[in-house]
Amino acid sequence: MSIRVRYIAALVLIATLVTLSFIVMHDLISEQKQDAENINVAGQQRMLSQRIALMLSTGKTCSNGPEREYLEQALAQFKANHQQLVSKNNLPLPIFNVYFVEGKLDRSVNQYIKNVECALTATNCQTIAPYDIQALTELLKQLDYVVTLFEQDASNQVDTVLSIEFYLWLATLALLCIEAVFIFSPMEQTVKQAFSKLTRLKTEAEETAEKARKASKAKSEFLSSMSHELRTPMNGLFGMIELAIDNPEKSSIYLKKAKTAGRQLLVLINDILDVSKIEAGKIKIEQAPVDLLQILDDVVSLQRVYCQRKGLEFIYLKDPDLPHVVEGDITRISQILHNLLNNAIKFTERGSVTLKVRYTKHPNGNFLSFDVIDTGIGIASSKLDNIFRKFEQADKTTTRDFGGTGLGLSIAKQLAQLMNGDITVTSFVGQGSTFSFTMAAKRVPPA
Repeated sequence: MSIRVRYIAALVLIATLVTLSFIVMHDLISEQKQDAENINVAGQQRMLSQRIALMLSTGKTCSNGPEREYLEQALAQFKANHQQLVSKNNLPLPIFNVYFVEGKLDRSVNQYIKNVECALTATNCQTIAPYDIQALTELLKQLDYVVTLFEQDASNQVDTVLSIEFYLWLATLALLCIEAVFIFSPMEQTVKQAFSKLTRLKTEAEETAEKARKASKAKSEFLSSMSHELRTPMNGLFGMIELAIDNPEKSSIYLKKAKTAGRQLLVLINDILDVSKIEAGKIKIEQAPVDLLQILDDVVSLQRVYCQRKGLEFIYLKDPDLPHVVEGDITRISQILHNLLNNAIKFTERGSVTLKVRYTKHPNGNFLSFDVIDTGIGIASSKLDNIFRKFEQADKTTTRDFGGTGLGLSIAKQLAQLMNGDITVTSFVGQGSTFSFTMAAKRVPPA
């Protein structure tokens, strides 16, 4: 038998059991509802009989007044309730015996009603008791006994419902166990195997598609960015050379501009080569003695000139105990410092640019910290993560206003990480930025 046939058979059995349970429970609940109504009516009969006897004993029902009206209403309700109880076709046998066989309660009630009606129609306006005390007590006892019998019958019905519910629960449990063993267990294994295979294939397909998408996107972005960035300085270079050829008297001016464009083109090509080497894992960081103070003097001398040309103040602060010689890569240290300082000067229109150098000692190694602080345009906090991505600046408008490829900071950060350091930034829009470059630096003792 196939799993499909088993599953359909299980559904049919469950549907049959549920339908049967519904029918049985519906009938039982209807009977319980009727039992509750019978108990309520029987209890009301007992209460009404007492109320009628009490109102007749007061003697205030002789004249037309509210007491007589209350008595008539109570008697009418008493008669209607009695008729409702004795007219039921499915009266339990004990209750039927009380009413019509052994107790003859039906006759007693009718006699009681007749006596009350006679009392209401009496012309001498005397208090007439419908029963003597003994007869009234016996009537109340029988009415109370009827209530008890109705309650016992309802209790028996509840016990029957509980028993049926128990057996239905056992049947349902047994059916579920059979289905679990013969249907759902084999089905679960089949579904798990199919799902596992589909999940594996889906993961492989997604990984392949993601790799292809990233490769395509990276290739497109690289080609788009490079075609634009290379074209700009090349156009400037060739344009200035043509102008110099056509205008010999102004050739020196045009050649200087061509030289500037050529220098920009060279910087861009070097950046592209550095990115390619870093991503290919072929760039190596040298660990050789480096004259740190000489590097700083060279960097500061050049950057101070750039600041003076732009009307900015250049501030240089260094620790007094800064080591003279450390192990490192002189080329990469200079490259990173020039990049950070060039950016600070580029994006600062007024104020100052500060270079602060510190040497800190830690149990796990010593570090050099270079803080480049400017009072420039600043960077929004939501865009700080973008500035270290290739071909991106904090705001696309900065590319138009200030130029640049967006490669410098990405290269500088990766070089810093290769030197067991990092570059971080804190910035506020309109207040300036602080770029912090840290690198592991082992002091070299003098020879």
